[in-house]
Amino acid sequence: MCSIILNISEINFKISEFLTNFYIFKLRNVLVLSKNILNVKQHVFIATPATWIEAQSYCRTHHTDLAMIENEAENSAVKQLIPVGVDVWIGLYRVPWSWSDKSPSFFRRWVSSEPNNNGGIQNCVWENTAHMWGDDYCNATKVFICERGDY
Repeated sequence: MCSIILNISEINFKISEFLTNFYIFKLRNVLVLSKNILNVKQHVFIATPATWIEAQSYCRTHHTDLAMIENEAENSAVKQLIPVGVDVWIGLYRVPWSWSDKSPSFFRRWVSSEPNNNGGIQNCVWENTAHMWGDDYCNATKVFICERGDY
């Protein structure tokens, strides 16, 4: 009798585990669908300085990519993550101006003196706490903003 009870308990546990996983899966689908409908991007601040290429590699490995800021609302959202007085890498680069995933860039928010392409090789873009952008040498090290997940 005990072995039958154990088997029933195991079966009940497996069914409960299956249903829990099913509901978690459904909940994740709803969240992803909601994010797609609202076109909400999630961003994460990475406080470890890196070159633009290292930052891009880190973001692609641990998140999705360097931040691709496509409008003023996204720019304002990213601004909230940037500590005062800090410049961060974002996913924009020159040749021509495009995002890290090679999609074209139509929205830009340059500091009045930027982009200046100092030395003819400032190809990577940073954002400051005033959410204005500038170009810099890609081998300079800065903290950075990644995009996270599908949207």
